[in-house]
Amino acid sequence: MTFVQGFVSVPATIEDKPVTLLLDTGAESSMVTPVAMALLRLQADAHRHTTIQGTGGAITTQNARLQSFGIGGMDMTDQSAAVGPLPSAQAAAANASGLLGADWLSGFDVELDLPHRRVALYRVEGCDGDYVPWQGPKESVVAQVYRRGLVLLSADLDGQPITAVLDSGANRSVLTETAAARIGAGASVLAQDPAATSNGVGGTTVTTHLHRFGRLRIGHASTGNPAIIVGPLHLAMADMLLGADWLRGNRVWISYATRRVTIQPVAFGG
Repeated sequence: MTFVQGFVSVPATIEDKPVTLLLDTGAESSMVTPVAMALLRLQADAHRHTTIQGTGGAITTQNARLQSFGIGGMDMTDQSAAVGPLPSAQAAAANASGLLGADWLSGFDVELDLPHRRVALYRVEGCDGDYVPWQGPKESVVAQVYRRGLVLLSADLDGQPITAVLDSGANRSVLTETAAARIGAGASVLAQDPAATSNGVGGTTVTTHLHRFGRLRIGHASTGNPAIIVGPLHLAMADMLLGADWLRGNRVWISYATRRVTIQPVAFGG
């Protein structure tokens, strides 16, 4: 994998041509960009449409049919993927042809080892107990798998319980304004923090603030003084996107099969 400006990307092939795809556990649907659809001469999938949700709203697009798709030595045929633009920051950083989302990743156990620039996919059948083959201290926590494969984790931020979506497609962790206010970072507090604008889904512009909280805990994994973006997220199922900034400090194994996530801080990961 490569890691550019906080975004995780992997090499793949579509129609036997090499492409780069973002690895995005926080996207329910895998996607190709309109530019990639034209360059690769993909045909529209007349039977499938996808609604893509994200910062700032949602868009509905018609899917594209992929006759062949390959990644990590695996080759598959007859895949369907949504078609839509990447957010400008992702597009500029990765020069990607699309993204690999939870609908596809959830067919595997996924090892995300951002500190060592490695992603591994495992087929899991008949496994139980602690089968994650890591040396050193590690912790397994219960996860919820929402809809088409979003991974939800229980967390604690400054003493307040929150729910976080594990989102490798976000280069920075983002908290909803509603959750921030509940924790004590309301509008008057955020007004004193650095502000920025970014483009959301469909090209909408949103204003965010970078706020430094006291402590973020997930299981026993603890991060002190995390700087987290607070913005107008519309997440019906969670309070936060737990992004690649957190993943850079923790080796993570997502077991969609057993609905558990194993976490190992970088200091113990070798």
